[in-house]
Amino acid sequence: AAVRVEEFVNYFPYAYAPPKAGSNGDAPFAVHMEAAPSPYGSNHHLLRVGVKGQEIDRSNRAPVHLTFLVDTSGSMSSADKLGLAKKSLHTMVSNLDEEDTVSLVTYAGDTRVVLKATSTVHAQRIHAAIDDLTSGGGTAMSSGMELAYRQASDTYAHGTENRVIVLSDGDANIGRTSHDEILRTIEQYAEEGITLTTVGFGMGNYKDTMMEQLANKGDGNYFYVDSQDEADKVFGDDLSGTIQTIAKDVKIQVEFNPDAVIGYRLVGYENRDIADKDFRNDRVDAGEIGAGHNVTAIYDVVLKDDAETMELATVRLRAKKPGPDSAAKEWATVFDGELLHSEFASASDDFRLAVAAAGFAELLRGSPYMVEASYAEVQAIAKGAANSDEARELVKLIGVAGSLAGESGAVAIR
Repeated sequence: AAVRVEEFVNYFPYAYAPPKAGSNGDAPFAVHMEAAPSPYGSNHHLLRVGVKGQEIDRSNRAPVHLTFLVDTSGSMSSADKLGLAKKSLHTMVSNLDEEDTVSLVTYAGDTRVVLKATSTVHAQRIHAAIDDLTSGGGTAMSSGMELAYRQASDTYAHGTENRVIVLSDGDANIGRTSHDEILRTIEQYAEEGITLTTVGFGMGNYKDTMMEQLANKGDGNYFYVDSQDEADKVFGDDLSGTIQTIAKDVKIQVEFNPDAVIGYRLVGYENRDIADKDFRNDRVDAGEIGAGHNVTAIYDVVLKDDAETMELATVRLRAKKPGPDSAAKEWATVFDGELLHSEFASASDDFRLAVAAAGFAELLRGSPYMVEASYAEVQAIAKGAANSDEARELVKLIGVAGSLAGESGAVAIR
């Protein structure tokens, strides 16, 4: 259950085109769909729904007011935790603009404001404060969160991005505040326009669930950083998408045509699924999309014989503009059966890579839908679609998993 299929699928940089100005009612994202026969089961097809967020040029990005909340407890003492967190903060600060501000709060032996809101014009002062961070002791995460949000409230400005960024291994007790209470508090601040990003570090005792739940309630995003390369990706190359929200409470609903589709299932998203009746209930929280971000979902479907002659599905998206008290808007896109690929091999590299990532994750989860598939078969699919460093790393990881599972066909590339 620790393996989330949607996180495997959404890790990769698919080449979706961004929305064109004036298209689809000026939606902040473009919808891309593709479908082909499934390589994992006979008489099944896979439909990929991809959403590409509007890209924002760095020069046009709204100013951001960031409050870094850094876990400096004893559990963060290793180089792959606080050491890498400090490097990540340096990377982010170096990529901010002069209109942006940074605050720095820590929780460990005590909870304190290390640096009040400081313009990045004074970047040296910010870098020095980051360098001075040391680990030791321990305290409740809730007190650190409260202090960080108070600091973010003090610097709140309309028309800007106001965000708390938590850097932790997640191995922290909540304190006197209950788990549910801290999530409710974060949700209240999100309604006021202060969003939350959580960034996880470290291996072994890393507590993934807490970090994901915090980001979900905080109208933000969640990342895991295990290397400087990953830090450069999240806080450098993809910085605009990390800190600039273009749409919040984004809900995606796929309506399948019962005249063409016998049955279907959403692959992954078990803890992010929203009931059909809540699609237009704008009080129900949903996900956020950052500038230029991709979101991909895969559906496993069983089609009727003449499905290619009909409309297969309608994708509806509902979202709000960033900020408090914004109204939701809705857009619809239809996928026609004549767009079906007749063979899996004729699908795009991006489609086949997403299918490989999903298949790998489902194998790791022991999914009953993958009983006819092997790591070697999934690795072959990934290898045939590997056109990036991330995809080539996936090929290697599938080989390692196959070797550990005792398969002779999967190749662990060292």
